[in-house]
Amino acid sequence: MLIPSKMTELMDKYFYDKSVTFYKIDSQTRAEGGRSKGAKQEIGTIKCNIRHISSKDVREQYGIDLDTSVLITCANKERVDKGFKFTFKEEEYAVVEILYFDSHKKILCQ
Repeated sequence: MLIPSKMTELMDKYFYDKSVTFYKIDSQTRAEGGRSKGAKQEIGTIKCNIRHISSKDVREQYGIDLDTSVLITCANKERVDKGFKFTFKEEEYAVVEILYFDSHKKILCQ
């Protein structure tokens, strides 16, 4: 289905009222072969809608059995990958699954 550009503009304007900044943590390999946590590397900020969701709701609505606690909805143009991290209301979350739809994507996080 072809989504009109006017529709995506209106979704951006009215539905995506929050911003989330994603980052990943670089891991560094030591000379001895061990790995240590590196610094946060900021990936970018997206406009989105974010809400808390239970794993039971995810199982019932999408048929996916994942331990999740946050659902982000954003435009398909936004670049987000599994493993990206972000902080929301002083809690750190990680992206565990991304569901793509015609007009948007849903990002499941834990």
